[in-house]
Amino acid sequence: MIHEILGISQNEYELRQLDQWFKWCSFKASTRIECQKLMVCQPLFNWWQKQYSKFEQDFLEEIRPYQHQVSPEDAERLLSYHLLKIHNYYSKPLILKALK
Repeated sequence: MIHEILGISQNEYELRQLDQWFKWCSFKASTRIECQKLMVCQPLFNWWQKQYSKFEQDFLEEIRPYQHQVSPEDAERLLSYHLLKIHNYYSKPLILKALK
């Protein structure tokens, strides 16, 4: 549904999600090796994806009354506003587990 609001394919939206996952891991890691360890940790990814979905839902709730009136560019800005919040969240136990 979000990809339709943005005017992009489902595949492109999924690629954007993976890019956000990479950026999140890069932001939380000190080295390239740590980043790789974070990226392949399935429990951490599952946690991250759950948080990401919450921010997607926040976006959908806010845009719902306007979704047929808003431009894809404005929708993209609003989505970015919501999704950037994920960088303020982390699961310390899962990160430590991934870095072992």
